[in-house]
Amino acid sequence: MQRDFSNAINQKIWNTPLQPGIAYHMMVWTKLFTIYTIDHEEWLRCLKPITGAKHKETNACLPGTRIWLLNELCVALAGKANIVWIWGAMGTGKSTIASSVAMMLGPSLGGSFFFRKGFPGQEDLKNLIPTICVQLAKACHPFGFLLVEAMKSTLMQAHPQSVREQFNNLLLGPLEQLKAQKVKMPVYVLVIDGMEECQGSWKDAASMLCSLPLVAPWLKVFIADTTFTPSVVRDTSLVVSNFSIDEQDEESKRQDILFYLNHWTSRYGDLGMFYPSEQDQQILCNNSSGVFLWITTLLRYISSRDSPKSSLKTLLESYASKHQSQNSEDLIFSLYTFILISHNGEYSGEVLQTLLGTFLVASKYMHL
Repeated sequence: MQRDFSNAINQKIWNTPLQPGIAYHMMVWTKLFTIYTIDHEEWLRCLKPITGAKHKETNACLPGTRIWLLNELCVALAGKANIVWIWGAMGTGKSTIASSVAMMLGPSLGGSFFFRKGFPGQEDLKNLIPTICVQLAKACHPFGFLLVEAMKSTLMQAHPQSVREQFNNLLLGPLEQLKAQKVKMPVYVLVIDGMEECQGSWKDAASMLCSLPLVAPWLKVFIADTTFTPSVVRDTSLVVSNFSIDEQDEESKRQDILFYLNHWTSRYGDLGMFYPSEQDQQILCNNSSGVFLWITTLLRYISSRDSPKSSLKTLLESYASKHQSQNSEDLIFSLYTFILISHNGEYSGEVLQTLLGTFLVASKYMHL
């Protein structure tokens, strides 16, 4: 189904025959880009983009899950929306959905940046603009040519001091030149995930990004975060579509969780590893409350134990009396608490570090 969505969105955005004016401009800019490719790449490297911040195919939704939501996002991006914003509680799969959207866009993806605490470069807001500018330059040759020319004219080989300066010099300036030259452009989309986790004033940065369609109507912005913040969209003429993951019906959430559990079973059962029985899968699904992070962490935990079945039994017994009425943050907090308390030194340092790192990210959204 995801392939169908990908084909649909690319047919809508890219596979529609280009008008003569657009085709001519793109041909001219492509030739200029080819001539200056070597010099172009050298200048782009000066911006020091964070390569690890791009979306990863391995982090996308499993085929067959999130079908309704991905379809709705596809329709919004292919429609009149300038900004598409998906939001929901921690652990509900926003980053996974954002990765799927980036994949679905294909050549219409202008750039992506996934903020992650504890990962070098991916938690600093000052890396956002240079990184997406490099990606957009490689996807959109007219923008790339003007970006390099702007850098040359100001001898700007290093990051400007502020995010506002980066935005004005690296992104807004070249886009304003494209607008002044009346270059007709196909649609591109910037995908940004987890801005609330960054170091810096994320609302100001989000507001800057959301203003881009005013200068470049062909450039759309997709944001995935824990909350929807309409105040950052300061121009009422922009069309904003927002989707709450929490509003997905409970039966759809349940089916997605069961699909994931079945995938785990088919993948690891054939390798002779432990996997939950069908009855256990139903219990886990009921306890998860639709929180994917709870399921993925639990499966990793029990599969790493010397006695996975007994570990699963102990964990489920501990949840039997208290998982009801827990929201997603409390649910995840309870799981991490159980894991840390039950740890008796048999974990490798890498596994424990990963669990602690995830816990620290989660703690940002919890009232301890």
